[in-house]
Amino acid sequence: MPYQHLAAGQWHTISSPWRFSIPILAQIGGLVPVGRPEQTCAPGDKANEANLPADDYRGVEIVPAPPELVDGREYINNWYEDDGISLVGMADKHRASFTFVYAATPEEVTVKFEKVVGGDLFVPPWVQKGLSVILPVGDDRQVRSFDGVRSELEGRDDRGRACYRIKE
Repeated sequence: MPYQHLAAGQWHTISSPWRFSIPILAQIGGLVPVGRPEQTCAPGDKANEANLPADDYRGVEIVPAPPELVDGREYINNWYEDDGISLVGMADKHRASFTFVYAATPEEVTVKFEKVVGGDLFVPPWVQKGLSVILPVGDDRQVRSFDGVRSELEGRDDRGRACYRIKE
């Protein structure tokens, strides 16, 4: 089902049979980092006895304003990732921070993605492959970087959402 926009400050009833879907409510400008839909090997693991796949995929599900509500605003989102095994006191050495900025027009969504701290101390495996930008169901706008480079459509996921690949 395509996403819908609900007016703030009001009660809404959302029909969602619990066995088939869980409604996700997100504010315009939001972002949810997502990984593989399966157990993966932590980037800091030295051994992989279970032969799990590497954590080498990251996507961001974004919630741009719909074409009729765009207002030229830029939305800035930050998230941290760590190696999955380091102790709390060593977090800075084994943690990376990412910033994702986006804005929408009726025709396209412009994006900027960058790693902002951590230097070369910790780089998650997915960084080399790039980041998938996942638009809501029914949103077929083109994704372009802020410097004008058009991102390639990676395909559509199992829900029919457009997925674009960008690099840092």
